[in-house]
Formats: sequence, C-alpha cells, structure tokens
Amino acid sequence: MQFVVCSNDASGILGEHTMLDALTLNELLDDQVTAIRTHEPVDVRTMSRKTTLAPVFLPLMTHTELDTRIMKVGTEFATSTASI
Repeated sequence: MQFVVCSNDASGILGEHTMLDALTLNELLDDQVTAIRTHEPVDVRTMSRKTTLAPVFLPLMTHTELDTRIMKVGTEFATSTASI
C-alpha cells in the first residue's frame, strides 16, 4: 500500500492487491486527511543536512466483530474456491 500526497492538498491511497475494502480505507483516509490538515511544514532551509526520515510503525487495531467477520469471509472464500 502506498500513500499519495501532493503539494496541492490532494491525497489518496494506492492499494492495488492489498485485500482492503472500502470501509477499512475510509477510516484510514480520514486519519490521513486529518494528518495533512494539521501538518506544520518544516523550513527545509533550516534543517541539518544530516536529518533523515524514518518510517513510523502504525499498528493495525481492529475490533472483535471485525476479526470474526474477517475469519468468516476467509473461510467462506477458501470453501468456495477449493474445487477451482
């Protein structure tokens, strides 16, 4: 999955083949919009040339109901495609 953020405030997610559905992405995109709107740009002219960016781990937090649904859908998919 890739986040796409443009300098004109347009943003989105490239999630081809990620097995995410629209509801999962909706919450993720809401958080992305909030982060973009509250971001305070850094003046790169004052940054040290040794400054590096590091990825930030964002744990996936789900609810019991969602985990149960994911398991059910996975089982139904495996059953329906077993003979293919």
